[in-house]
Parts: sequence; structure tokens; C-alpha cells
Amino acid sequence: MSRAVHGEPDLVELAALGLGPANLLDLSTNVARGEPPAAVVDAVRSAPLRAYPDRHALAARRALAHAFGCAPDHVLPGHGAAELIFSTVVAFAVGRGGLLAWGPTFGEPAHAARALKVPYAEVRASPADDFAPRLEALASALTSDVALVYVCDPNNPTGRSFPAGALETLAAEHPGQLFLVDQSFRALSTAGAHAPVAPSPPNLLRLRSLTKELSLAGVRVGALLGAPAHLSAVDASRPSWVVSAPALAALEVLPDVLPEVERRRVRWLHERARLDEGLRGAGLSVVPSDTVFSLVFVRDAVAVRSALLRDAGVLVRSCESFGLPEFVRLTACADEDREHVVRSMARAVAACAGPRGGET
Repeated sequence: MSRAVHGEPDLVELAALGLGPANLLDLSTNVARGEPPAAVVDAVRSAPLRAYPDRHALAARRALAHAFGCAPDHVLPGHGAAELIFSTVVAFAVGRGGLLAWGPTFGEPAHAARALKVPYAEVRASPADDFAPRLEALASALTSDVALVYVCDPNNPTGRSFPAGALETLAAEHPGQLFLVDQSFRALSTAGAHAPVAPSPPNLLRLRSLTKELSLAGVRVGALLGAPAHLSAVDASRPSWVVSAPALAALEVLPDVLPEVERRRVRWLHERARLDEGLRGAGLSVVPSDTVFSLVFVRDAVAVRSALLRDAGVLVRSCESFGLPEFVRLTACADEDREHVVRSMARAVAACAGPRGGET
């Protein structure tokens, strides 16, 4: 069975091209540049390694509750977003019904459904209107055989968001289904960082990754927010000690690093807006985004990705695995790299897709 495809560098591919981390500009992943906040690094390094981690995650839950403005029993730490997606599918879809997703989207829900033999379907946004979210299209697909609904908001890879409150309203109107709203990019979006959690119906769970804004992909840490009974059901579907002591330690200092998260959000969104402006100025079609990455029409994503990597040392994400073979996704670069990225993208698209590369 094939694994879900993600955007991290392929070390074998890089070695064949004579590239390494020092001469690679990686815009294929959505993890904040630089090191994690110092307080997070110190906490991870100081975590006790000999003893088992607290299976109840009491300190981490209190810290998350403080950061998100909710009660500790409304928070469940996890081993990253992928684990929490898989565990939610186990708890609420296996033997109960199908999984419906708003697509194109993150590949882990589909992977979990395949692995667990859960029926899977997507209601897909259209490139004709820049992948604008359509609540009525999602609502029309909510038949009685759907047990779990997955919505990534802001969406990966399109960067688009549903209107504020729309998903809460939809969930309230469909109490027979559980809604899993993946907000992994919320803290790096125009909606704001770790604002207090808005009231939501009991059949809606919110997923936070924390990997992106804390530059912490190697530790694997995230959280589910929602009704205690649903969180208990997810927790019961997992092995004991699924969250490591270093990951719990990182969560425990989250309230202390929220100002740094906000600075990263503001800077990164500014850089994305400047990069989008440059790409459009070079004649490329860029999908409007609410977060720190953008979807760009290039006609032949695989060819453009390869040309960029080979000729410019720039790695972007081919969106072929999302069912979008004409698009690449790239995360905003630092201002000093913007001209190089824009020039290289324009050159690669022209070489691989011809003069019509900017058309949709």
C-alpha cells in the first residue's frame, strides 16, 4: 500500500543532483524557517527520558487550555496531526460509515481510510473559481452513510478558508456526523494565531498541528480540541504513551512562546504576499491564499518541479498527488530569495509549459 505523499526533500534525489541542505532552497514544506523557539528547545532537551511520559498529559493539557482559551478536558495532545487523524478515523468511522473530505486536501485522511477499509469520498473545489470553498456542495454530500467529515481549514494545498462560523453552522445542522476541522495552518493564517477557541457544536473537533509554527516537525506534536466524550473516544483508540515526554515538554511551554508565533505569522504572511505579487508580475497565475503557502498554475507540475530543483536549487511541491498535476505549491521565501524564486519559476514554466504557462 502506498503511503501518503508529502513535501519533504528526497535525499536520494538530491544526492543524484549533487545537492544538499546547504545549497537547497526548500519551499516544499510548510514548517517555519529557522530553529524552534529557545524555550521549546530547552524544554525538549530537559525532558525526562528514563521515566514513562504522563499518559494523562496533565501539564500539557493545562498549557494547551491556557493557550487556546478552553478547559483542560477539552484538549487532547497527540503525536502530530497525522496520528490524530488516523486515531479519529479509528474511533468514529471504522464500522460506522464513510469518511467524506473537502478536497483537494491533505493526503492522510485518505490514507487512513484505505488502511482501515473505510469508504472514502471527496467533494472537490474547482480551479475555475480559484478553489473557493462551497459550503452548499459539502452539505449536499452529507448522506446518512457518512460518519466522519474532514475539512482542512485553511486548506492544504489551496490555502483557501471557509467563511468564519460556516463549518460550525454546518456541523450543528448535521448532528449525526462528526466533523474534524483541521486547523494546522490556523496559527499561520490571516485568521490570527492562537486566539481563544470559538464555541462550537459538540460534534465538531478541531485539530492543531503545532509542527508548522514551532518549527518542530522532528518531535511530532499536535492537539485535538473538542467535547471531552469525543476526545476520550479518540484516546481510547490509541496505544498507551503515544505522546513522548519531549513532545509533552514542548507543549507545556506553548503559552510562553505565543508572542514568537505571532511574529512568525506576521512576517511569513508578508513574505507570501510579496512573493505572490512577484509571481503574478512574471505572468503566473497564483491562487489567493489565506496562509503562508500558495498554489501556482504551471501546466506541468512534475516537469516544473524537476527543472526548478535541477537548474535553480529550489524545491517546490508538485500537486500531482493532490490530483492537481497542473499546479505546484510553494511556501513563502525570505525577501532576499524572492527575486531568485520568481525568476527561476518564470524560466521553468516557460521552458516546461510553453508561453501559455500562466493561463488557466
